[in-house]
Amino acid sequence: MGGPERAAERALSKEPRRPILDRAAAASIDAGGVLVLAVVFAVIAQTRGPLAGPAVVAVLLAPWAYALLCLPLLRQGCTLGKRMLDLRVDVVATGEPAGIGRMLLRETVAKSVTNPLGIPVGFLIGLLRRDRRCGHDLLVGTAVRRRSVGAAAIPGRR
Repeated sequence: MGGPERAAERALSKEPRRPILDRAAAASIDAGGVLVLAVVFAVIAQTRGPLAGPAVVAVLLAPWAYALLCLPLLRQGCTLGKRMLDLRVDVVATGEPAGIGRMLLRETVAKSVTNPLGIPVGFLIGLLRRDRRCGHDLLVGTAVRRRSVGAAAIPGRR
C-alpha cells in the first residue's frame, strides 16, 4: 500500500465509525427490491407456461434487473438502499465515488466471495474492524460514507 493509500486509510480511521446499522438497512432495502422483482418474474414465468422453473428464472433475472434499474445510482457510488439512507461508496485511495465498474464488481463478485452461500462473513468482518469496512470493501478498495462526506475528507483532496 503506497503513500496516498496509507493517508486515505488514516483519514478513514479518523472519520466517525461507519453506520453499520444504516448499511444493514440499505442492504435490506436492496434485497427487498430484488425480492419484489423475483416475485414479478416468477409470476410472469408461471403465466407463460411450464418453463424450466419460474423460481429459477426469477432467481437468475431479478438481481440483474435490479442492477439495471440502479445503473444511474451505481455511477454515483450508490444503490437504491444506500441512496435512501444518504450513504455512498467511495474509493479509499481517492475519496471519489466508486463508479459503475467498481460498484458492479463490489456488488456482484466481491459480495459473492465474501458472503458464501448467503452467510454474511463479509459483513461480520465489518463489525470487527474499526473503520467498519466489510470484506467486499476490502477486496475492491472501497469504503461506505455519508454522501455529505467525500473527497474533502481525504488529505490533499478537495
